[in-house]
Amino acid sequence: MKKTILFLLAALLLAACGSAPEAVPTEESIAEQLAGKYQTTITGDEPDYNPEIEMGDFLLKLQDDLRWYVTDLSGFIFVQGYYTATADQIVFETKSGPASGACIGTSGSYAWSLDGGTLTLTAIEDDCVAGKFFLTAHPFVLQP
Repeated sequence: MKKTILFLLAALLLAACGSAPEAVPTEESIAEQLAGKYQTTITGDEPDYNPEIEMGDFLLKLQDDLRWYVTDLSGFIFVQGYYTATADQIVFETKSGPASGACIGTSGSYAWSLDGGTLTLTAIEDDCVAGKFFLTAHPFVLQP
């Protein structure tokens, strides 16, 4: 009887020392994971090219304080706002900028994946046609 109880206690102790439940990432930890400057190029040759978007090289800057910007390579800000992120979705809220136009005050939801340094966004819902085009036309490549 003593051996059986001792065996059960040992089994319970080993089970308790097993792997801990996986932590759910917080919005802050996801923002830290996404933080960086990502470059893309709009060529004008895209099948659904939107002439409201200038052609050229652009940066999507995601900050860990949940602010985002689209700039050219010299740092000129075209549009900016705030974002929220979960493990598989990001929502951009547009606040201001000369390229914001009718998109000010709107938000767009996107599925995201980060493979190596390549950020790919897939639209879930976004009424801002120009923003949707820009964010989904090409993947974004993390810059040093």
